[in-house]
Amino acid sequence: MRRDPDREVYVYALSSPGFPRRLSVLGRRLTCITIGGIDAIVERSRTSGRGLEDIEVQHRIVSRLAARASALLPARFGSVVTEGALRALVTERHDEIEEALRLVRNCEQMTVRVFGPAAREGATDPPSGSGTAYLTRRREHAHQRPPEVEIIHRELGALAKAEQAEAGERGVRLVVYHLVARRLVSRYRRRASVLQPLLAPYAVTVTGPWPVFAFVPELF
Repeated sequence: MRRDPDREVYVYALSSPGFPRRLSVLGRRLTCITIGGIDAIVERSRTSGRGLEDIEVQHRIVSRLAARASALLPARFGSVVTEGALRALVTERHDEIEEALRLVRNCEQMTVRVFGPAAREGATDPPSGSGTAYLTRRREHAHQRPPEVEIIHRELGALAKAEQAEAGERGVRLVVYHLVARRLVSRYRRRASVLQPLLAPYAVTVTGPWPVFAFVPELF
């Protein structure tokens, strides 16, 4: 692709080197722009749709790209920037991107969801006592992890290179993301089968492997 700093590109992912300059995935003609030893996989002249079908297509494209790379950071859905801005961003945050690529190398994401009412420790407590005491309690609650996180960590943490947990919504009590070496995914799945009885009465699902969406720096 001829360099044009003002041309907009749709970014699918940043990756370790190795992609061809031009490639086709699911009928999309993509281009690899190499910036300081980091490959940016982009598409020219794409309108950024917002429907469910657009999201699903992007997920499939990123999954195909991840299968071809030892380390790949998916871009957020709808990441449209100029080529000049893309080059500037990757150059400015090169070390951070390289560190993230090292972290996710040869890994995939597994996702644990615990279904049930969201844990809201202290949310209904009246603000009794002094304002300082109330704010102190709120800070303590913010740093507390639901007991389900500890159970999941105890059972699966040894198989994960990294872990992130967040409160769920719309019937999901908790979501835990694990970064798991590809060679350990089968073992992880077998071990994850113990979670349901341990977390009863909450329902549990374990899905993946996925591209490492939860372990990507906020770039775009």
